[in-house]
Amino acid sequence: MIPAVAPAPTFAQRGFTLIELAIVLFIVALLLGGMLLPLSAQQDIRARQETDKLLAETRDALLGYVVVNGRLPCPDTDADGAENGSSGACTAQEGDFPYQTVGTTQADGWGYRLRYRVSSAFSGTIALTSAGDVSVITRGDDPTTGGSTEAKKENALATAPAVILSVGKNGYGGTPRGGGTVSSPTAGTDEALNNSGAKKVSRSPMPITSGCADNEVEGTPLCEFDDQLVWLSANTIFNRLVAAGKL
Repeated sequence: MIPAVAPAPTFAQRGFTLIELAIVLFIVALLLGGMLLPLSAQQDIRARQETDKLLAETRDALLGYVVVNGRLPCPDTDADGAENGSSGACTAQEGDFPYQTVGTTQADGWGYRLRYRVSSAFSGTIALTSAGDVSVITRGDDPTTGGSTEAKKENALATAPAVILSVGKNGYGGTPRGGGTVSSPTAGTDEALNNSGAKKVSRSPMPITSGCADNEVEGTPLCEFDDQLVWLSANTIFNRLVAAGKL
């Protein structure tokens, strides 16, 4: 008999050392950290797109409402979704958008109710002599002067019968979908103008900026701004009413 030969000794398969595992975990952490900002940015872009869509749909719904009723609705001043006023005499010319009265979505992409301001000449019976009183502006260079440091010049965009706006991601001055309150915007800023009053601002988004004092005086950076807004044209309203035989 041939004696059995013992198998040659084998070595255990070599595994990762603690240092190698630590390096792998560090690389994974870097990759995940790099993905967080793009994901957050994508969520912000999606919310702005949803809000833009809602604003366009709300404007269209207002045009339908005015054809049926011969006037624009009053704002919602008690957060129940319905307009507040009687026979076109509004409790206030500015408040939340009356989504239940008009039949639109309650909140924007950020979860806040839309804001709304309407001219008194259009919240009552509309005539061809009716004129809007909501001034819509943007910020930019003064074309009548030289220099390249100007950024806060008020440039008129429209005088509108009504403006619908989203308070944006920061929610300043807005009403959350479920009710409650949010901090008011800083006085002197464009978001404060949009929160109340007959002057509204439409401009590009601006992140929180150090050194911002207000949006009126040149020489300091533009302040934080993330509002989105649309407005109605008086001529568009007249056109719809005439076409419907209501004017």
